[in-house]
Amino acid sequence: MIKFFQKIRYDLMEKNKTGKYLKYAIGEIILVVIGILIALQINNWNEARKLNDSMKSVYSIIKTDLVTDIENIDKVLNGSVRRDSILKRIINGDITKEEYLNCEFCSFIILGFPDITLNTRGVKLLEDNSACFQFSPR
Repeated sequence: MIKFFQKIRYDLMEKNKTGKYLKYAIGEIILVVIGILIALQINNWNEARKLNDSMKSVYSIIKTDLVTDIENIDKVLNGSVRRDSILKRIINGDITKEEYLNCEFCSFIILGFPDITLNTRGVKLLEDNSACFQFSPR
């Protein structure tokens, strides 16, 4: 293909057809510019695809974090409800000393309520990359 264009260029220069050569040169410049613009557009599409994949990955991590947090909170809540009922029985005097000593779960009441730590890995990733992500209203 390049030899084809070189042949056209040499033919035009040999025959002293400067006007046609200038038209040919302008056409070639336009083709190069169009090629560069197409390459830039393809690069932009590729960057947008990578960014979209990155966002999906971060959202997936956030979703996993939320599911894990909900499961942990449910476990703590169920244990707290059980502790609460035993504490109410103790406060109201509905449980005897024998029942308290034989209660397997009663010894854990002294330990208090567990702390709940939330997973923030996904949210931190989102905050760190917020400059890269373009949020647009839907």
